[in-house]
Amino acid sequence: MDTKDTKILAELAKNSRMPVQQIARKVGVSREVVTYRIKRFVEQGIIIDFYTTIDISALGYSRYGCLVQLRGISVEREKELLSWIVRHDFLTYASPLVGRWNLSFDIFARDQAHLKSVIQEILDEIREYLDSYIILPISIYESFPVKVTGESTSIKDYSSSQKIEIDEIDKELLQLLAKDARIEYREIAGKLRMTGNAIKYRIMRLQKIGVIKGYTIALDTWKLGYEFYNIQLKYLASRDENLVAFLRRSPQATYFYQSLGNENWNFDIGVVAKNSEELRAFLMQLREEVGTSIKIHDIYAIGEMIKSDHVPKGVFQ
Repeated sequence: MDTKDTKILAELAKNSRMPVQQIARKVGVSREVVTYRIKRFVEQGIIIDFYTTIDISALGYSRYGCLVQLRGISVEREKELLSWIVRHDFLTYASPLVGRWNLSFDIFARDQAHLKSVIQEILDEIREYLDSYIILPISIYESFPVKVTGESTSIKDYSSSQKIEIDEIDKELLQLLAKDARIEYREIAGKLRMTGNAIKYRIMRLQKIGVIKGYTIALDTWKLGYEFYNIQLKYLASRDENLVAFLRRSPQATYFYQSLGNENWNFDIGVVAKNSEELRAFLMQLREEVGTSIKIHDIYAIGEMIKSDHVPKGVFQ
């Protein structure tokens, strides 16, 4: 990739609904060049998704991380399982893993009864191959979708204090935006049988009341020459400002979760590295800057993302 590619990806990370003409002005190229390069990113699989960041807690949902350890599963059966996860109405951000755990994904649930129901569906699907699993409530989630390009745009998911009431048209609109943040007003208007101005007004209102937090992209870092790891660590200090500040600064940290209820770790950190030496350098810097307040529990490699971090359709139904 050249510097123009990097700048285009950075602008899309900040606002993936940004019009092509506006991106062209910011990057200093023609509209046609931007259109061509975005199309190329998609065709090459570098951009996996254009998605909308939505405050699910404002819609009455909570987020949970799930890690699964499998045994005796065939390649074909694993493909079927991954396909089932992609289709599931309440699962998102799914990837196969290399390490102690074999599979990770997140669950969106309305309440404990709904969470229990979704977990039961998962267990029914994989029971024959299940060795162990763990479910963790996620209290804070922050990601940096294009740090590998040098852009540190942050996508934050800090829960709202109260549920926000929206109507059925808003839900249909959010579902379309969650699936494709770059969908045009005209196409949305046709699907919802409304005018373009009415759609624009509703989107602006959803942004104003905090349901829509922003628009960004999901990148396939493997296509850019990076390996992808998750680090589980226990942060022992009473306040986490030092760790969070380091992760925001680090060019290799691409997300962090803060989870609750596990005695072994309370942070999951996503790290990109070109090789094991770069990963080791990151760990050394982490220890040097954060000090003795951390204890690394586990590290595993993340495979191809099979479902990106968009809100699944069940949330809107």
